[in-house]
Amino acid sequence: MTGNRFKRVVVVALTALAAAWITWLIIKARPSPNVVLSSKGFPVTLERYEFHTTKVRYELPSNSLSRRLGRLLPERIGQGLNLGIPALVDVVEPEFPGEHLLSTAFSWDSRNEIVSVRIVVTDDEGNEFDPVANDAGGFQGQFHTQYWVGEIPVFPRRARELRLKLMSHTNFIAEFRIANPALALHPTWTAKPLPITAKDGDFEATLVDFRSGNAAGPLVPQTGRYYPTTKCVFRIGDVRSSTNVWQPIGFEISDATGNHWQVSPRIETEGVKALHSISTWFNGALWAGESAWKVRAEFKRIGEFSAEELLHIREIRIPLAAEFYQPKEAMHNNMNNS
Repeated sequence: MTGNRFKRVVVVALTALAAAWITWLIIKARPSPNVVLSSKGFPVTLERYEFHTTKVRYELPSNSLSRRLGRLLPERIGQGLNLGIPALVDVVEPEFPGEHLLSTAFSWDSRNEIVSVRIVVTDDEGNEFDPVANDAGGFQGQFHTQYWVGEIPVFPRRARELRLKLMSHTNFIAEFRIANPALALHPTWTAKPLPITAKDGDFEATLVDFRSGNAAGPLVPQTGRYYPTTKCVFRIGDVRSSTNVWQPIGFEISDATGNHWQVSPRIETEGVKALHSISTWFNGALWAGESAWKVRAEFKRIGEFSAEELLHIREIRIPLAAEFYQPKEAMHNNMNNS
């Protein structure tokens, strides 16, 4: 190959490389339906969302130029430059086996101070679910980009479109619109009129009040506002108890469309409690567009135990300083010696 031909080949190769680079820049600058401007003007990207009954693995960024380049370079060089290595690896899994879980991945410029986020879901009919609690973990950054993966176990499932609102406490960040992945001809449940009573042996609980909305829970003093909550008032009937000695420790919520999740209730301490009744609430207001909800409440007894229900352990040795003591083994020996 003569010198002139070699020069022409080099020029053609450089021209092709420049054309590919310019094309990539044009594609990169082209507006994407998955990129929106935040309320403060910086871009936020919906990287990916999945709706599955099994584990989903997120590797972010999923197909960036740095990761593609890292695959072409020798492994030692790529690792030294942090090329080909994902900034964030996260695995999400449904809480209940065999049930679908909606999960999402977002990214934004890490130079914008966002320390905790949550996803509020609204449908095109105005139904909304706000989990209230923010996620302050799982953020990973690379090249001035921050990545986060969030789970959405609860959302309205009857409308065609969902609006995913990325929030940080009371601050709105950005909104994305996606097709409802759970759209189907769901059945409709008919709610029973209150009060509703359930029994387990001598224990009896009656749901006497059920409220859901922005003012259902207590006022948050630090913010001066109410968060979306769901409130339940139970009347407790136990023939062995003279006072209120039962407390709810867990709620399992479900509806006819497939929503199913567990929450920890909070006991309402303000106001006067009636005898044998207890008022409790949990974060998230159940939307009015659903005709009925199923609430499974688990209660725990906290007092008035009979002598047969109590365990007395004697002669418990106090461990010495910096001594590791195994109370289970000691209790077993004491019971065998008694």
